[in-house]
Amino acid sequence: MRIDAHLHYVSPRVFAALRRDPSRYGVAFSDAGGVRVQFPGEPPPRPVLPTLYDLAALRAHRARHGLDGLVVGPVMDLEGYSLPPEQGAALSRLVNESLAADLDGETDLWGLATVPLQAPDAAAAELHSAVRDLGLRGAMIDTHVGGRALSELALDPFWAAAQALAVPVVLHPFAVPPVERFDRYYLHNVIGYPMETTLAAAGLIFGGVLRRFPGLRVVLVHGGGFLPYQIGRLQRAYHAREEARAHLDSPPEGFLRAFWYDSLTHGAAALQFLVAQVGADRVLLGSDFPFGMADPEPLRVLEAANLPAAARRAIAGENAAALFGIGSPAPRPGGKGDG
Repeated sequence: MRIDAHLHYVSPRVFAALRRDPSRYGVAFSDAGGVRVQFPGEPPPRPVLPTLYDLAALRAHRARHGLDGLVVGPVMDLEGYSLPPEQGAALSRLVNESLAADLDGETDLWGLATVPLQAPDAAAAELHSAVRDLGLRGAMIDTHVGGRALSELALDPFWAAAQALAVPVVLHPFAVPPVERFDRYYLHNVIGYPMETTLAAAGLIFGGVLRRFPGLRVVLVHGGGFLPYQIGRLQRAYHAREEARAHLDSPPEGFLRAFWYDSLTHGAAALQFLVAQVGADRVLLGSDFPFGMADPEPLRVLEAANLPAAARRAIAGENAAALFGIGSPAPRPGGKGDG
């Protein structure tokens, strides 16, 4: 199988619900000059790309690249972590139920949930509902929660739920804290996104989350950010600095294979290095469709990396099928709707 495990989509049902009653979800909604969802206390939002809510565009992407399936994550613009817990939970439920409704009956599309991480107990409950009732295959979250690290003990209920359900959690950077030098050359994305992924992953390691929850299945997009290249620096910190050992009783290098990574490195040499560091069984094909920084030919770098045939097959789809439970039905005892 060939499975793209890093794409984004939001159901048009979400925008229809927000247009009808934005106050229920604590947002301001506008579709004049493009769809925009404004969250309280946040800067004016960018318009949502039309391809992000076009199911036909996903199917065209799949057909164009000869893919057998897609694992579809939410649009991170709608994470809603700044909302009060009740409204954040309502928005997550709306997004997840709408996604499940759109994917109902699809045989080559599988969805990932969004959760209200600002309220960890509610996030755990929403993940459970999304997986058990809606048939979604895991979750996609930001690399921090309004500036709070993912390693904070307050988030343990969410991590405990993800471990108990044995579903992947994909870390996807979006809300990059402002840095003046990021304002030029699109560096907030080019450098800021992999930096955020590295910060989050290092926090999960040094903060003891992967030690407390050894069964977690965490996916790092954009090739893992800078983590695979800088794991030696984390290793040195563990030996040289007392604070780096505060929550760890073993060196960071042993946690490198606790993560999964997508192949979105934009270069064959970088992908070769990633596979050498973490193993071909820990890498998933990923494109980041439909964004401008996506790989327009997601299989090209994989072929150019000149990996053994077994490694290419694993990365192209076998790993994603195993990780997301594709090929076996997800438990779906409940119903779904459009929120």
